[in-house]
Amino acid sequence: MVYTLRAFVVLAGAAMVALWGIVEVADQLDMPEFVVSFFLASIGTSLPELVFDVTAIRRGEADLAIGDIFGSSFIDASLAVAVGPLLFPTAVTASEIRPAGIAAATAVAVVTITIMRIRQHDWRTGCLFIGLYAGFFVFLL
Repeated sequence: MVYTLRAFVVLAGAAMVALWGIVEVADQLDMPEFVVSFFLASIGTSLPELVFDVTAIRRGEADLAIGDIFGSSFIDASLAVAVGPLLFPTAVTASEIRPAGIAAATAVAVVTITIMRIRQHDWRTGCLFIGLYAGFFVFLL
């Protein structure tokens, strides 16, 4: 129990450092914090998931990786979105949410349709999805 509490304290500290870093990068690049966090924060929080999923797939545990992907997506879309405003209410404008909502809905549609049609996820679809991610960056700028 003590180790778990220590881990949460370290995690909270690391989150604060990451937050300050993202704000600093946005200031240095003279870009909106929303756009920078859309990419940097999401990559930072997704990399551990990526390592876990790749490890699971290499060990023949594809079901574990798929469960993790859907589970983390569900948590991100519900619990993570709810806790912030519950603790620290903030104003959000439609001009900030609309592009991100369009990007997220488009990504879900493209990934779902692609995987359903070809029924295989390989390097080609991986390249397609990375290109899609890069396209969102250009779209949000």
